[in-house]
Amino acid sequence: EVPPTAGFVTDLGGILSEAKKRELEALMESFRKGSGHEIAVLTVPTLGNGAIEEFSLRVAREWGLGQADSHNGALLVIAVADRKLRIEVGRGLEGNITDAISGRILRGILAPAFRTGRFDEGVDAAVRALHAAAGGDYGPLEQAEQSDDSGGLVTVIVVVLFSLIVLHNRRRGAAHWTGGRGGFGPIIIGGPGRFGGGGGGSSGGFG
Repeated sequence: EVPPTAGFVTDLGGILSEAKKRELEALMESFRKGSGHEIAVLTVPTLGNGAIEEFSLRVAREWGLGQADSHNGALLVIAVADRKLRIEVGRGLEGNITDAISGRILRGILAPAFRTGRFDEGVDAAVRALHAAAGGDYGPLEQAEQSDDSGGLVTVIVVVLFSLIVLHNRRRGAAHWTGGRGGFGPIIIGGPGRFGGGGGGSSGGFG
């Protein structure tokens, strides 16, 4: 079943702190106001016997991420017990959030953080990297004065590190984590998909 959206962050898997969810909601709303793009996060306890590719496509379609005429949205899906990750990208952002960039975010940012149980840090960095790749500015929010000065520094560091990762390694495709130590164990990367427009399948999107 496709769950109802709770906002930009729907944490059914229960891996994020309340403080981090509030921070991410404000950040993502600011990004929507400034850029017009919509990037959301969904965590679920498990997919059961379902495939993350099919599930993430259905969620992206039913949630209607991005503007209807441009499909400029993206969705990060995390299946906690299954240790599966996937990024779905709308056609309006596929030139910005490419397969290579999606892979770098999943492999280079989320997977290492999750292996050591740093869920808040991993999701935060992944969202900021997606924002940087999608492009656009952050818009003003009423809650902006609550943020401390460290937020800007964190954003700069994430963008710089992410850019270095992309420049050094642009491999594409799926990966299966079998090594590493920490709380999340082996991680399966479902890979990036596409939604919006015509076609079908994980690389074609949906009508």
